[in-house]
Amino acid sequence: MWSGLGTNVLGANKIEELSQLVRNIQTELMGSVESLGRRVSDLEVKINLLLKAVDRLETLPQGNQTPVSPMGMGMADNVFMFMSEKELGIERTAEERELVDVDGIEVRSVKGFTAPPPEKQVPEDEEVMEERGSLNTWLSAISEHIAKEGGVMNNHLKRLNLIPSDISSEEREELIEKLHSNGVREHKVSRASRFYFVGEGESLVRYEEYVNR
Repeated sequence: MWSGLGTNVLGANKIEELSQLVRNIQTELMGSVESLGRRVSDLEVKINLLLKAVDRLETLPQGNQTPVSPMGMGMADNVFMFMSEKELGIERTAEERELVDVDGIEVRSVKGFTAPPPEKQVPEDEEVMEERGSLNTWLSAISEHIAKEGGVMNNHLKRLNLIPSDISSEEREELIEKLHSNGVREHKVSRASRFYFVGEGESLVRYEEYVNR
């Protein structure tokens, strides 16, 4: 008798577990069905919009005929002639449509933010010229440095920002000619090094004075 009671209790527990499993599955299925229902509704809305667009596009002429708006207002060059902003999902409020005139330039205000007018663009060539300078500015900078320091080495000109880093060979040759014509003398230190200075005296002596100053 007691063994029979034990068996019935175990069977009842198993049935309860199965019932709970069935309820869980039912809950998950209901959630999935609701999610699918929402997706179907969204798809129906999008399909309706596409059908409206197709219906309106069918009013366009075929071949080489000039496209006209469905309202008979001439050439159709704007999508809003066929669908409204609301239908396209981009309808704006009155505030967002506000136009702000800044220095004669039309700027749209979007959600309270007004874009500043565009800055005046400086031609790229002018910007590069301002950064690099010209032959005369390099000549003036080198002359001032020599007068202040007693001379300068040719391989120090770029490091001292007296000439641009991208100076060409032609520009460098022209600069050296200008230096010589302005009274700048040159002492050959090595095959690649030159010492530029002004004034009288033996060039070697002037170089040693510059190095040992």
